[in-house]
Amino acid sequence: MQILEELWSNDLQMEKPYIHNRQYREALARSDESEKALENSFSEEQQMLFEEYRKDRDELALVTDCETYITGFKLGARIMLDVLTKGEVNRV
Repeated sequence: MQILEELWSNDLQMEKPYIHNRQYREALARSDESEKALENSFSEEQQMLFEEYRKDRDELALVTDCETYITGFKLGARIMLDVLTKGEVNRV
């Protein structure tokens, strides 16, 4: 699925920028506040460990987001195939 990965990573430059809604912005602000408060309570060693945890979490989110994108794209393609063939194609 190389083409879908390229599309997801914006290598094809077809993706419009995501515009965050109010709910997203509010949740992000709360998350940032909590994270800052948590980090301020850490020792230097705990801060370094937390930074490693954050990098690992971000990498996992990137992989998961890409797989979710590909799965959704495949589902959309299957729906289109079903609509265009009037259900005559069972499996691809």
